[in-house]
Amino acid sequence: MGFWAIHLCGVAVGRAIASDRRLGVRRALSRAAPRARARARAHAPQAARAAAFAVAAAAAAQAAAGRPSRRAADAPYATWVAAHNALLLLATQLVQGAFAGPLPPLLQALSGRHAMLATFLAANLLTGCVNLGVDTLRVGDGAAAALLAGYMCAVCAAGPWLARAVSGG
Repeated sequence: MGFWAIHLCGVAVGRAIASDRRLGVRRALSRAAPRARARARAHAPQAARAAAFAVAAAAAAQAAAGRPSRRAADAPYATWVAAHNALLLLATQLVQGAFAGPLPPLLQALSGRHAMLATFLAANLLTGCVNLGVDTLRVGDGAAAALLAGYMCAVCAAGPWLARAVSGG
């Protein structure tokens, strides 16, 4: 039930952001227009408040019910996922507002629907490789952080390459 709740929350937030013409998300991702950057700057405080609320809700849920459990998909886990996603949306908002020229190659690569799917599938394959090669439940915190950093670097490096491959360029 928890995963279904997370999915429904994500869909609702995504639809709200994509349909809000004031945010200019679609145009900002495709062209990085100056007006869209100005709107991104204007909406950054709102995104920061939403992220702060989500982080506070995750902390409260963890204090009330214990550590998040992905397997149980309990309330602490669902609120942690919501907080994580809110922080990612805030980071995206800040990046959109900060760049005066075209978006960085990674964001340009992920702005196309087919490139997002290709990157998602590549990340899933890489996740499978990591899970087959490393006993992730027994890895220490430092090694897990290093493994995650390497994993994210690999996925981010593959994004622009996959975008060119998918678009035929």
